[in-house]
Amino acid sequence: MEDAFTVAKYDNYNKRRIAESWSPQQEGILQMWAEKASGWAWLHDKASRYYSFSSNLLIYPTLVISTIAGGIGLVVAGTTSCENHKIRYVEYMVAGSHILCSTLTSLNKYLRSNEKAEIHLHMNKVFSSFARKIVLELTLNPEDRRDALEFCKLCRDEYDKYVTDSIIIPDNVIAQFKKRFQGAKYKPEICNGLIHFTNYEKYEKRKSIARDLEIKIDKIPDIFESGSNTNSCGTADSNSNKNKRTSLDIVPIIPIQLSIEKRKELIEKRRDTIC
Repeated sequence: MEDAFTVAKYDNYNKRRIAESWSPQQEGILQMWAEKASGWAWLHDKASRYYSFSSNLLIYPTLVISTIAGGIGLVVAGTTSCENHKIRYVEYMVAGSHILCSTLTSLNKYLRSNEKAEIHLHMNKVFSSFARKIVLELTLNPEDRRDALEFCKLCRDEYDKYVTDSIIIPDNVIAQFKKRFQGAKYKPEICNGLIHFTNYEKYEKRKSIARDLEIKIDKIPDIFESGSNTNSCGTADSNSNKNKRTSLDIVPIIPIQLSIEKRKELIEKRRDTIC
């Protein structure tokens, strides 16, 4: 009974720990990767169709011409040039058809259209699977997800690998993407997609100050050290510590419209006044 209680308690603790490991910034970067991955999947799908169509343009004429030339060759095989002088011209036509078929086949091998179509189709499936995995994870309750740091590292490595392994997308496919998804916020980098991100906020004090003053984090001067227990004057007198005001007490009365340098000067002056 105690073992079951211990296991249940550990599961609850682990769920809370996982839920607390998630932050809006992590969810935002994962959402960006998922939307970019869906864009890559669209590009590779269209590129696969483009190269498949290009390959068919070379394969189908080759099949038709070679079949016709083979049939004519069978008919001419039982006839001698003495019976009909026009047979020689037919033989020239058959030989020319074989040369044309060989040229089309060599051109298809040189362009590697069929091979590129298969690679693009594979990358389309890979990026689609990657986007679905992130969508599923973000849809779940934070307590039911995987650890945020572990999942972000896994997605980062996979996304970098998939983008590196991607082959060149045709320019006409990129132009189609830009025209169709003009208002998309997150787009693949090859489609002039920019990276949107927010810096990690290191200091909890800056967060609390910004929340109290209802201003943005980047408007708070980064001059405070977390865990500081010294007074404003830097004295070691324990009795005077009780009557001294810290930097955090001074900040709310500093006008937020001033620049960071001005606010630093005012803070130092008010420290001297208080001391």
